Amino acid sequence: MLLMNKTLLKLARGLWLWILAIAGVGFLTLVGTTALAEIIAGFLGTLFQPQAILNTAWSAIRAALAAAVFTFLAQLLLSIGRALLQSVYRYVRTCG
Repeated sequence: MLLMNKTLLKLARGLWLWILAIAGVGFLTLVGTTALAEIIAGFLGTLFQPQAILNTAWSAIRAALAAAVFTFLAQLLLSIGRALLQSVYRYVRTCG
């Protein structure tokens, strides 16, 4: 984790919204990953019950696909946010 000191606090002035947005999207990525793991674990828990697996297979696949797409989009937003934060930081640092 990043150790915040006086210099970093001074450099981060005006960028707190970006930093909080990146942290929020990172949390959404964690939620998506957890949901995907929970869906897969629930499906694998019913793997040896033939009647239950027929009923839940397609719904588990759809839910896992939705969670994977959600996680991918959250990771994409996280990458875009980090790139924007870096460009805004460079602009603020050079222009004052």
